[in-house]
Amino acid sequence: MTAEREIKKEIKSAQELQRLLECLPAPIKHSLQLNLYIDTNDGRLADSGQSFRLRVSTDKAWATLKSERRIEQGAFVCDEYEQAVDRKQAIEWLLHIGQFPVLDGKLFAGFLPEFRMLQVKNWAITHRIVSHFKGLVFEMDETMFSDGSFDWEVEIECDDPDFANAVLLEVANNAGIELGDQTLTKQARAMARKPVYQPWIPTGQASLGIPSGVLQK
Repeated sequence: MTAEREIKKEIKSAQELQRLLECLPAPIKHSLQLNLYIDTNDGRLADSGQSFRLRVSTDKAWATLKSERRIEQGAFVCDEYEQAVDRKQAIEWLLHIGQFPVLDGKLFAGFLPEFRMLQVKNWAITHRIVSHFKGLVFEMDETMFSDGSFDWEVEIECDDPDFANAVLLEVANNAGIELGDQTLTKQARAMARKPVYQPWIPTGQASLGIPSGVLQK
């Protein structure tokens, strides 16, 4: 178990995301991530203050359980349990042609209901762009939700939220944009939407972003 501490700020548009990127060093990584938000039919995990996510990228997959969510010094904080899983197994489970990926019983024991009870409650696709600046890792996200809508944000995982906020404000000022306070996690924003489309499994070149025309009902 690790404690995750993140600064999250809202970016108002794709254009402002681009302006922010222009004021940072060249990206070191792009990724496309399908986030599957999982719970029981009756919301047992949510009711106990936990969230469970299966994330599938173009080349790997991993499971993440989060609990004890809280806000400290303006940062999103939670206890996190994470494990890499077999990507093929994750996709087969999503397509209802295979079992849930094998998880470490010691890591997740006591937290999750029986796997047969778990189901995808909602989903989102994120194009993540990573850049390093002043010792911080900037993660800029464009996210497409299950209803076809988009939003944008920047995240910085840090031990010193005051320093991270100061650097982020500096970059935003240089870009001539105003960042908004992000009050909801990506999962909470996804769960507030009514699914319209089926999840898209990421393929192709991540640096090209989320392709158009991939959503199917």
